[in-house]
Amino acid sequence: MNAGTLGVLIRSTTANADVLNTNLTVPANGFYTIVLADSLSKVKTSYLTDDPTPASGKAKVNFLHLGTTASTVNFTTPATTVTLSNNRSFNDHFSTPSVADYMNIDGGTFIVEARTPGTSGTTGIISTANQTLQAGKSYTFVYRNPVAPSTVPSFTFIAN
Repeated sequence: MNAGTLGVLIRSTTANADVLNTNLTVPANGFYTIVLADSLSKVKTSYLTDDPTPASGKAKVNFLHLGTTASTVNFTTPATTVTLSNNRSFNDHFSTPSVADYMNIDGGTFIVEARTPGTSGTTGIISTANQTLQAGKSYTFVYRNPVAPSTVPSFTFIAN
């Protein structure tokens, strides 16, 4: 993508009005994911710099916290409760982009948990996602609010 201004427009289908009409300025020669977060009355937009070049034999993953029902979470793996991303808060990548940096993970079955900080074992697990990662690909796990009738936050998985 060339450097410059990218227009972002969100229109409500029920009110037939613009909810957001803004511009993002992005650097040249990059790959980006546009992120929209929060409710329609206070929608925020930002972009993440994608990293499409995983290390040899690895998949690249990152995590976004876009759920407003849990203030702070850790993203961990269940087998070893290795913390992948610590003390994440809603839309924190908006003010601190580095929290959404990609990390190299072995390909194959990958399980990620959103959990209450300071907990371990089965205690404190808020949500779990299970995906198969392919070496050489990049992925984003988006932690988000529940969709009715569920009351449990969940993950959306994006293959970049």
